[in-house]
Amino acid sequence: MNYNPGLIYIIIANLAQAFNPIWLKLAFKGGSDPYRILFAQAFFTLPLIFFYILLVDRDKFQVKKENLLTIVIQGICGYFFAAFLYNLAIAKMSASLVALTFYTYPVFTLLGSWLVFKHKIAWLQWLGAVTVIIGVIFIADPRLKGFDLFGFILAFLAAASQAFAILYAERNLKNVHPLTVFLYAQLGFIVPSLLTLPYWPEGPFLDPVSIQYGLILAFLSSCFGFLFVLLGQRTLPSGITALLTTCRLPVSLLFVHLILHEPFSPFMVIGAVLIFAGIVLGMNPLEKVKETEKEKID
Repeated sequence: MNYNPGLIYIIIANLAQAFNPIWLKLAFKGGSDPYRILFAQAFFTLPLIFFYILLVDRDKFQVKKENLLTIVIQGICGYFFAAFLYNLAIAKMSASLVALTFYTYPVFTLLGSWLVFKHKIAWLQWLGAVTVIIGVIFIADPRLKGFDLFGFILAFLAAASQAFAILYAERNLKNVHPLTVFLYAQLGFIVPSLLTLPYWPEGPFLDPVSIQYGLILAFLSSCFGFLFVLLGQRTLPSGITALLTTCRLPVSLLFVHLILHEPFSPFMVIGAVLIFAGIVLGMNPLEKVKETEKEKID
């Protein structure tokens, strides 16, 4: 049986990023804040990928000027805004509710792939998208413990940004290797992160907690998360990539409950089941992945 290598990369990315809400909550409880942890993640990610390319393949430093701008845009509108809004949401609302809201991004991705790239969307994927939306309605309940309306809006906007990153990456990966895309997208991540400096709460520039969890997020979330999604997306369409990455949702919810001890209400359980059911429905067209494999950039 032949396996698409992109699936392996996505599985690794899922395992690496499943604990993101936990790392962030622990960092905030330890005294960090959404601004410092965001900058620390970006600050440590850039040298990690730089030295990796330096040791493995220096040709990946080369990029055409016409591609550089689109990659930086991906970094700003995708990586930076997705991470920044997600961090702010985690600071406002329970980690489990943020995770459930954020993993609606396959709906945005499917719509974008249909409207922008003219991909054919199977009826089961549309049904899955509607099921996800119904699940979100269940968790968007002010009566739920840990719910915050502003946090919910932030998580929803983070989902839209994540969808943009996946869709825009599909465009960039047609011409540029994933390592090159990931490297220069970090410019669109770290520069806006530094521009948030005037809004940072008082305190040291980078405290020990921000450094500790910034390193964890840089290594796991960025290098084994964002980068491996790009590597997987070379041979997978954007809609399928988005759906596959949401497989980390039940893992995130389980460990959020076990480690952070966040309770589950009946409405939240129903919403979670509906969201995950929608994701599973949307995965039905996986047998068609091989028809849409992209040409690899060596």
